[in-house]
Amino acid sequence: MSKIELPENYIFSNKLDVRIDDINYGNHLDFSRLVSMLSNTRALFFKENNYPELSEDNIGIITKDVRVSFLDQAFFGNNLRFLMGVTCLKRASFVLGFLVQAGDSQPKDIAHGEITLAFIDYSSQRPRAIPKDFISMIDRCKYI
Repeated sequence: MSKIELPENYIFSNKLDVRIDDINYGNHLDFSRLVSMLSNTRALFFKENNYPELSEDNIGIITKDVRVSFLDQAFFGNNLRFLMGVTCLKRASFVLGFLVQAGDSQPKDIAHGEITLAFIDYSSQRPRAIPKDFISMIDRCKYI
């Protein structure tokens, strides 16, 4: 399996605490909870940029692929920073890349993540080209 490609530039970040519900039997962050946190970061990005995940004409996004690679463990109470950027734009899909870090003064890389999303017409169940207003929204984002 190929290595997860991180973005050259990050356009969004947020912080989430590791809750007791996020811990698995090994006493560290469970992979399924990390995937949920990546999805939460994506949703916050859309919300902060006032971009609907489903438009009035029934065009929306659908998840095609999710990949996670742990580099280290995270534990209950850790504050995680999620840095997100776009690594690939195609005709109908795009890839969001994530760097997950713990700690503020000397951040430690915890994980890399990747979510591939596609635009779809939910009425016809057919792929749709990435809308121009989505590309414009990405272009307006400032690098972190």
